Amino acid sequence: MKKFYKTIFIAGLILISTFELQAQTTDNNLNQVDLMKKFVGRWKCELGNDTILISENIEFGTGLVCNSQVIANDKIINSVKQLYGYDKKTDKFIVAELIESSPVIEICSTWFTSATTGELVITNPDNAPFRFKFEFKTPDSIEQTAIQNNTDKNFIDAIIIKSPYDRNRNITKEASLFDTVYLADTRINQYAKEDTIFVYVLRNAKVNISEVIKEEKKQQKNR
Repeated sequence: MKKFYKTIFIAGLILISTFELQAQTTDNNLNQVDLMKKFVGRWKCELGNDTILISENIEFGTGLVCNSQVIANDKIINSVKQLYGYDKKTDKFIVAELIESSPVIEICSTWFTSATTGELVITNPDNAPFRFKFEFKTPDSIEQTAIQNNTDKNFIDAIIIKSPYDRNRNITKEASLFDTVYLADTRINQYAKEDTIFVYVLRNAKVNISEVIKEEKKQQKNR
């Protein structure tokens, strides 16, 4: 019998300044324990270069136990174990992660910000360069975005990955900030719209992109 896998889609990378990483609270109207059960099941994520991530998540009390394998060319090259525990005081989940190929014990905090969206922040190691946002596009499809925590360095080139679900598929605004912009790749799946992506490459920034991002974040906070 063929196994059914739900899908995780890696949306891309967003650059964001560290000054935005303030203490965040959860929406008390959300039942974090019930919402986290959305992750229960078998999940598959395409990592590229004939590499996939297969995860099996099962309920354990008010939390989850997750076992994942990274597979390349039908060979297991790494394994990951995660334990999700609900922290009533913060109304968030604490995640302890062990990666077979790494001596580091990674500790994360994750929570839902709405019925379909949420965030994951790495708290150990404390110098982790990324945090993550996730969104359930459907009950069987997740889109995950990595967010870079530090934009003190000015970025010259960038990559934008768009999906059919993006509210704004047009990159005219971003394109005006670079000398060269082109569509580098397109992956279209006529049977699964959520698996379709458009990859744009933007080269040679005309302005300080880090400052542009900071200004946009300030404007968003003031709205």
